[in-house]
Amino acid sequence: MATRWGICGTGVISNDFCAAISSHPAEEHQIVAVAARDLNRAKTFAAKFEIPTAYGSYQELVQDPNIDIVYIGTIHTTHTSISLLCLNAGKPVLCEKPMCLTIDDVKEVLSLAKEKNLFFMEAVWSRCFPLYDEIRRQLDGGHMGKPLVVMASFVLPILDIARVGEKRLGGGGLMDIGSYTVQAANLVFKEMPEKITVEGALSEEGVDSCACIILRYSDNRMASLVYHTQAMIENTDVPLPERAKKLDSNTFTIIGTKGQIRVDSPFWCPTKMSGPSGIKEFPLPKMKYPVNLINSEGLYYEAGCVGECLKKGLKECPKMTHTDSEIIHTIMADILKQLGVDYTGVAANI
Repeated sequence: MATRWGICGTGVISNDFCAAISSHPAEEHQIVAVAARDLNRAKTFAAKFEIPTAYGSYQELVQDPNIDIVYIGTIHTTHTSISLLCLNAGKPVLCEKPMCLTIDDVKEVLSLAKEKNLFFMEAVWSRCFPLYDEIRRQLDGGHMGKPLVVMASFVLPILDIARVGEKRLGGGGLMDIGSYTVQAANLVFKEMPEKITVEGALSEEGVDSCACIILRYSDNRMASLVYHTQAMIENTDVPLPERAKKLDSNTFTIIGTKGQIRVDSPFWCPTKMSGPSGIKEFPLPKMKYPVNLINSEGLYYEAGCVGECLKKGLKECPKMTHTDSEIIHTIMADILKQLGVDYTGVAANI
């Protein structure tokens, strides 16, 4: 039986995720409903993807008995309230990252998912790429020896995008791109660091524009993470995706006692790596509809992964567990505190 999806939000990322779902066989995945706060926008989106039902509120969507799981692709100031709405209505959830703006909200959502015995996953899509599966295999198989160092860099000229530049919209570089570097360290070390050191800067609007982060783990293991939201900002004649493709320094490296793995740019949605087993490439799947963001074809893997979790009756995804989300957001909370960014009161109700 197909996994039946309900979609919250009709923006760019929801567009790309629906393109990914639609590229699966209909007997495996179907989109049965979409909701937006504007019914006409939902209807337009539904027509584009041949979705049978459109709603003008999220409250209506979660009451639809034909939905097996809800994908939340709205602006992240609303992620907490919509996640709670879905879970209280008995709906499993795949929520775009960041799942919440504060660690307290993260704990509340995860606690409710556990209480309701429902599947919940923070949609860190990187974790579902075949290349990340290969990293896990090489780490678990001891090909690297003992991992000692993680380095990740993510620079992208996005500060002038409204949702990134404005605090009231949950803006800031860490919430948008920096979190990918933190999840890279978590993928390898899987625990809280002993010490977090941060140097960064705030924009005029009071959100973080960049940071260099050092995570010191037990047994002299280290992670060096960098993100910046103002790289190549003057090349405005070149579309953002094209500028991003030229930033080949956006890589992720793991160094161990026996060797290293290097994930080529874009490391957060990668197709190529080198390591002890040589160079490996993982071509992206073909899409039924065009996508907007870099390598968004890879959302196909995330949809497939969630479908498999539901078929197995799992309540969390082994590739992106609740513990992973809590550790990552705890680290991010410390980083934001050191930078002087406080999202208390920013989360929006629906």
